[in-house]
Amino acid sequence: KLRTGTVENPALVNDFNRYLTRRNFQDWLIVRSKGSIISIRATESGDMVKDLFITINNGKQLTLLDIKGNFTFQEITDLVNSSNQSKLLKGVVK
Repeated sequence: KLRTGTVENPALVNDFNRYLTRRNFQDWLIVRSKGSIISIRATESGDMVKDLFITINNGKQLTLLDIKGNFTFQEITDLVNSSNQSKLLKGVVK
């Protein structure tokens, strides 16, 4: 299941971060790039990832991506690696 959305009210961004903390989302990765903050958070059950939540905050709006399912850590790693490989190939084959 995939859900997306945006929040443009800065006050709601803090409320949303508190909501994620209350729902036991763990920070996996936080990256600062070109004025934006990209966060990846997850909830886990045993060896399975139940919910991935990706946010992109550019200071004016918060873009949300919520992915629910049953994923292993290896499946997520494979997805990231295939995405990176695809980007590398696009740079080589123009």
